[in-house]
Amino acid sequence: ISGAAIQADGGTELVTNGGFESSTTSWAAENSATLASVGGKLKVTNPGGGNHGVASQQVTTVSGRTYRAKADLLLSSGTAVDLQFKLGTSSQGTEYHNSGDVTSDSTRDVTFTATGTTLHITLQNSGNNGTIGYFDNVSVKEVTESVPKKVQNLPSAGSAKSLSFD
Repeated sequence: ISGAAIQADGGTELVTNGGFESSTTSWAAENSATLASVGGKLKVTNPGGGNHGVASQQVTTVSGRTYRAKADLLLSSGTAVDLQFKLGTSSQGTEYHNSGDVTSDSTRDVTFTATGTTLHITLQNSGNNGTIGYFDNVSVKEVTESVPKKVQNLPSAGSAKSLSFD
């Protein structure tokens, strides 16, 4: 098989520490945000009304390949008026996805085809001064062909039957 990426359980996780179990390692604070891991969730505190607090991470992609990104935006856990989930080719970019203002608890699930080699993931607290936003379960995986775990009726080694592929 040429050019196909076949993995029985889906692609490899590209996000580091997307579950925030005990820290904010691998996530960068932008716009003077304060980041903390609280109860296994990412807490983004926004210190300035005009500069929305952001947590960001960059991951490597392959141009032309398809990816699936997910994130839980947990509005009811904090004090922010809305949260945003962005995926782009530049810092805080939205070339692949812009959730817009999310005003209730939501799981975002996005599929996109990469046009470059770097994906910028942005988790934004769009609230005012001192508001808090929570995020969890951030994931990006390459979409791959799946192979059934149980395959029946294939010829055994040494049988007269054979398989061939073009």
